[in-house]
Amino acid sequence: MKENRPETLAAALAAFCILALVVYSCAVNPVTGRSELQIVTFSEEEEIALGGKAYVPAVQQQGGFYRDRELEEYVQGVGMRVARASHRPNLNYRYRVLNSSVPNAFALPGGYIVINRGLLVGLSNEAEMAAVLAHETGHVTAKHSLAGYQRAIAANVLVAGVVLAAGGGTGVQEVSGITASLIENGFSRDQEREADWLGIDYMVKAGYNPEGAVQLQEYFYRQLEGGKNPMWAEGLFRTHP
Repeated sequence: MKENRPETLAAALAAFCILALVVYSCAVNPVTGRSELQIVTFSEEEEIALGGKAYVPAVQQQGGFYRDRELEEYVQGVGMRVARASHRPNLNYRYRVLNSSVPNAFALPGGYIVINRGLLVGLSNEAEMAAVLAHETGHVTAKHSLAGYQRAIAANVLVAGVVLAAGGGTGVQEVSGITASLIENGFSRDQEREADWLGIDYMVKAGYNPEGAVQLQEYFYRQLEGGKNPMWAEGLFRTHP
């Protein structure tokens, strides 16, 4: 019978211990009520810092800000109206417009939310814009980006533990190599569904007609069925329910 090497047993034991830590490191999300992986606890200040780190390169990649003071103030005003009706009304939200023709919007941790010029020009009324901003606000209040970051940390910690136990030296580098760019990964369908429900709740509490959310979906379908951005719309419906 082949004798097990001590380092192999050590690696297996380390992997088992780390896996057990990952499995039992869960907490209930107070906004969604779901049990979620929580390897690291982020303070609000740390959450804002993570979002800020990803915010600048994301804005640059999308063409920079669209400079129109009146429009910026209008979007910020609508955003804050729904934010005040959210689960986290005291967060320092930043609602900005990007100079991109793609009809898109996204949110980063800590209240960094953007809507593209290309989406704004396709909307018919303020309620539709409120639906967009409320949906993205839902991603922030539910900390969906941080949930993805937690999964990335868990995966890298597991790899690092095995490598180090086996005598390798790259494990720590693998863990430290996690950057804020991971936060920008797309959300799951469940997270998008949660953001939909949260967004509708916020916009209704803010005094907007929820019909705006329905009209927004109709706009997205028009983009899919012969609009100017069918490929973008196809990607949208791949993750959005």
